[in-house]
Amino acid sequence: MSDIGNKFVIGKIGFELFGFDINDVTSVVEMKKITRVPGTPDYMEGVINLRGNVVPVMNLRKKLGFQSEKIDPLWKLIVIRTNKQDELGIIVDEIKKVVDILDINRRKIAKTGEFDKYIYGIGKYNDKLISIININNLLIN
Repeated sequence: MSDIGNKFVIGKIGFELFGFDINDVTSVVEMKKITRVPGTPDYMEGVINLRGNVVPVMNLRKKLGFQSEKIDPLWKLIVIRTNKQDELGIIVDEIKKVVDILDINRRKIAKTGEFDKYIYGIGKYNDKLISIININNLLIN
């Protein structure tokens, strides 16, 4: 079973590509100064001031279990709107582009690891596989 796709912002972590539904994305911004908040999980880097709003920032690299690296000032923030209508910044290494993914396959995911619960499905664009992020699971787990 596959879903008819739509537009996705493609972010890259290491050599992996991840798709974020454009309907969830409010903006893509340059890396900003992050203020650490004590007592938060390791993958929550802290908060930023974005257009006068305090926005929490999640390090997707850490959340997905990739090897942690020092934050590079060239990395980007994908700002998404959550179900509660709050914004959340998600750190990625780079932004590739906005693309149409016409076919998202949900059956081929093994669902065997921690990583898999954050992936909605696998899409294909120009012979590259793109893991489509499940924003809701990313936020509640």
